[in-house]
Order: sequence, then structure tokens, then C-alpha cells
Amino acid sequence: MMSTNDTGVMAQIGDACSALATCDECIKTYTCHFCERDLQCHAIGSTSGCIKGMSTCHHIEDCVRSTPQYVGYGPPGYVVLGVLCLVATLVCCVGGCSVLVGMIRRGRATSPVPPRRDSAKPSNADIDNDVTTSLLSPVDDVEDSADRGALPVSTATATQQTATFRTLCSRTIWLGSLVAFTILALMYYPRVPDYQICNQEFDWESIFASLISVTPKIHYQIITSVVNENRFAFHLDSGVADISHNGIKVGTWAISNWTAEAGAVTDMLAMVKIEPSTYLEALSLWKDFHYNNLTFQIDTNLTGSIRWGSFKLYGFTVQAPAVDFLVGDKYPRDLCKCTEYLTPTSDANIFLQ
Repeated sequence: MMSTNDTGVMAQIGDACSALATCDECIKTYTCHFCERDLQCHAIGSTSGCIKGMSTCHHIEDCVRSTPQYVGYGPPGYVVLGVLCLVATLVCCVGGCSVLVGMIRRGRATSPVPPRRDSAKPSNADIDNDVTTSLLSPVDDVEDSADRGALPVSTATATQQTATFRTLCSRTIWLGSLVAFTILALMYYPRVPDYQICNQEFDWESIFASLISVTPKIHYQIITSVVNENRFAFHLDSGVADISHNGIKVGTWAISNWTAEAGAVTDMLAMVKIEPSTYLEALSLWKDFHYNNLTFQIDTNLTGSIRWGSFKLYGFTVQAPAVDFLVGDKYPRDLCKCTEYLTPTSDANIFLQ
């Protein structure tokens, strides 16, 4: 059994440990450890503490990129290949139809015209004219031959070659313009940036543990990783979101002067304030979080601009569609710097139950 002196010493150690507010201060001592179940510093071996304390402290800044991580520009390679194949197929179809139409037109132009026959019986005057014409025809043939000999033989051929060359040039320019337009459209077609919430489960535990206090208030930073595959940056002058629970506003989220860099993943650290108006509302939040059923409705208003380097191309003000966010759920984390969600220990589960 412990003596009165031992009990007094343990009480003093416990008071000293309780006075340590941060995990870093707590784990530096030899008599205290930081418990994950209640996020408090306790004396080792005390009944109010835990069996085993945390060996390392978690800092939210460790999961935030100091500089944007380059990922390249969209779209993916298979999309580019598919679009180019589609364009090539359309060009082949249009070219084949054009060649077919040209062949048909040339065939009609070179077909012989049948001579016109007069069904009426020739008169004596016509017979006399025919005799005169037949006598004069050798002279006319000689004159026509002399006239044709004066013209260059290759005039028709040169004219046809010039027309063919012009047609080829126009089709080449048209095809090149189509390919260039397709490539530019693929390169600069705007894509909506994607995002992921990257807080770990330990963060959510530490956030909502304060809801059971007498004055429930949460001021905490939320990590958001945003990937922008466009060739231009999105700059936010201001962003404000209203956070509601069961139709009742319980908090706000705000950020200002932040940029999603082009072709990169950029992390955003923004302050979230959860301030339930009543203790009953705070208890409702904690109860839903305890049963993994805490869903926030988030309505966001954004004001910013699209930038190419330091040049402002276009300003925008948008109201984003309402989003339902299930707190503590295991959402995809492939954009996050800390890709592990960190499931709580058995001590934390005992505390929740």
C-alpha cells in the first residue's frame, strides 16, 4: 500500500503534469506521458491517465507542403491520344469524300457531248451551202492549224497544275489549322481543380474533444490539398463558408490571399471556427461524431481571379454548390502529403465508448 507521503508525491507529480499544456512539453519529462484518449498530460501510473502514452507528438504543420508539388498539366495521355485518333478519322473521311466528289466532277466535264441531229429535210439552199463549205474547208483547216500552232502546247497543262497546287495548299493549311486548334484546345481547356481534406483522425479527435467543455468552442486549422492541372493559376482573394448541422449554422471557414499554382498540388491551411449557440447543440455534435455520423453542410462563396504568371486574365465571383462533409470519414488521400489516416489506438476507442 502507498503511504501518505507517496500519495502526496504522486499528487504533486499529477498536478505538475496537468499544468503542461502541450504534447511536446509533456513527453520531455520522465514522470509524465501524453494520453491520446483525452489529449491531456498525466502522471505515469496515475488512475486518471492511460496505460501507454504517445511516443511522438503529432503536428498539423508536418502534413502541409511548404512549396507546391509539381504534377504536370492535363489532360492525361490517353485522352490526348483518343482525341487525335478521332480527329484523324474525321480528316480521312472528309478527305475521301472530297476526292470522290472531285473524280465525279472531272468525269462529267470530260464526257463527249453527242452531236445534235436536225430531223427536218435539208433544202436546196442547205445543199448548196454544204457544197460551198466542203470546198472551203481545206483552206479553213490550214488556217486553224496555223492559229493553233502559234499557241503554246502546255498552257492547259500548266493551268491545271496551278489549280491542283492551290487546292493542295489550301487543304494542307486547313488540316494544319485543325490539328493546331485541337492541340491548343487540349492544352488550355479549363479543368475544375480537385481537392481533398487531409486532416488525420488524431486531428478530429483533438478538435471535438473540446465540445464536452462548459463553453464549447473549436478554433482549428483544416488542411486542404488542391490539385490544379491547368496552365494558369487560380488566385483566391477571399473565400468564406458557412458550416451548418441539421440546418443550423454552427461555424464558419475563411481564407484570403491564396493561390492554387498551375500544374501543381498546393496545400491550404485555413481556420475553421465551430461555435454552437447552446450546450445542447454542442452535445448533439459530439454525439454524432461519437457514432461517426457527424455531417456538415458547407456553403462556400469565392472571389478571385485567373492568372497567367503575374498577369490577371479574368476575375470571378462564384457560389460553390453546397457540399455534405462527413467528419472523420476515410476519404481518398492520394493528394495529401500525409497519406495515412492514422486509426486511433485501443485506448482511444475505450474513451469513445
